[in-house]
Amino acid sequence: MLSTILSSSPSTILITACIVAFCALQVRSYQQHRRILALGGYSARIKSRLPFGEGFVTSWQVIKAVKTNRLLELFEECFAQGHVKAPYTVEVMRGTSRAIMTTDSENIKAMLATQFKDFDKGEGVKKAWEPFLGHSIFSTDGKLWQDARTILRPQFAKDRIADLDTFERHVSILLKLMLEQDGQQIDLMDFFSR
Repeated sequence: MLSTILSSSPSTILITACIVAFCALQVRSYQQHRRILALGGYSARIKSRLPFGEGFVTSWQVIKAVKTNRLLELFEECFAQGHVKAPYTVEVMRGTSRAIMTTDSENIKAMLATQFKDFDKGEGVKKAWEPFLGHSIFSTDGKLWQDARTILRPQFAKDRIADLDTFERHVSILLKLMLEQDGQQIDLMDFFSR
C-alpha cells in the first residue's frame, strides 16, 4: 500500500499526508483530553472575542495593563471568571497550547513542594527568564530546580523572613549602587558578593 501511495501523483501524496497529520492531531487531542479529565478536568477558560485568539487577546490585555499600571486588576478580572469549585484557577489557550494560571494555595503547594516533578515551566518561560536569571530556580525544572530550591530553602526560614528591616536596608543599598551605574549593563554577582 505504501509503495502505491509513493508512486502516486504529488497531489495524492500531499492529500494523504494531510489526512494522516489530521488524524494524528485528533488522536493526540483525544489523549490529552482523557489525561486532563483523569487529573480532575478543565478549569474555567478566559473568554476571548476572537476565534483562535485567546492567547493573543490575553497577551494584548497584559501589555495594556502593564502600560497603565492595572496588572493586578487584570488578574483579578481573570480569576473572577473561575468556576465556583475552583475560583482561583483559570486556563488560557495560546493557539493549541494550554496555560493554567492559579493563586490557589493548594495548587501552588503541589507545584512547589508535594508534586513538583509533575509540573514543567515550559519552553517559553525558560527562554524568557534564562538570559536574565541563568539556570536558577525560576528558569529550570527537574534536578536543576530541586538543587536550586535546596540552596534557597534556608533563606526562607521564619527568622530570616521576620527580619524585614534588615532586608529592606540591604535592598535599598543595592538599588542605590545599581542606580549609580547610569544605565550601563551591570553584573549583579559583583553586587551580591560585596
